[in-house]
Amino acid sequence: MPREWDNADGPLESDLDRFGDDDDADEPDAFCGECGGAVHHFVDRCPHCGAWITPRHSRGRSSIVIAVVLVALMALLAIRWAR
Repeated sequence: MPREWDNADGPLESDLDRFGDDDDADEPDAFCGECGGAVHHFVDRCPHCGAWITPRHSRGRSSIVIAVVLVALMALLAIRWAR
């Protein structure tokens, strides 16, 4: 009697149910920031234009932090100057 893990014909049905199949693994899931071409999330360079794919980080939060720090410094300087 063959053991369950001895299946040489491919993945087990129970594994496919548990982990899903990769039918959509061949479809791109991101876009190049330079040319807009569809790319996979694991590539380093765009296959269309050759641009490096880098993660985008939100700059909104850092701008807010800088603005708050500058306003706080200006308030401290105004209080010190008013004395």
